[in-house]
Amino acid sequence: MPQRERASDVHLDPDSDGYQLRYRIDGAVIDAIRLSAVDGRRLVRACKALAQSRSSNVRIPQDGRTDFKAGEHEVAVRVAVAPTVAGEKLNLPVTACGLDVAKAGRTRVERPGLRLAARRGARCPRDDLC
Repeated sequence: MPQRERASDVHLDPDSDGYQLRYRIDGAVIDAIRLSAVDGRRLVRACKALAQSRSSNVRIPQDGRTDFKAGEHEVAVRVAVAPTVAGEKLNLPVTACGLDVAKAGRTRVERPGLRLAARRGARCPRDDLC
């Protein structure tokens, strides 16, 4: 699971015979599981519904957001959907809100100065999301 693996992003990439689910962990994109085309489209539609995006609109990029509780932590997920030739591509940057950046390990906003700020005890850098 992305939360346990400390993933900063979850990607769902379509290709000619299905969808590939990938996690971004410490900057590296790691293949997780392979989904059929039908299951991949269902997952994209479900994520778009959670983010209150229009699931019927598949020809333009869409952006939304959803929040949920994972254990003791509030989690904010941005839902970015982009059309491709093979289907809709899904990117889910994950932010653990209300946590110390140093304790969270990373945020979805990767900037060179952010690591330095984390060592100095900064809080979540995106107050509009947290």
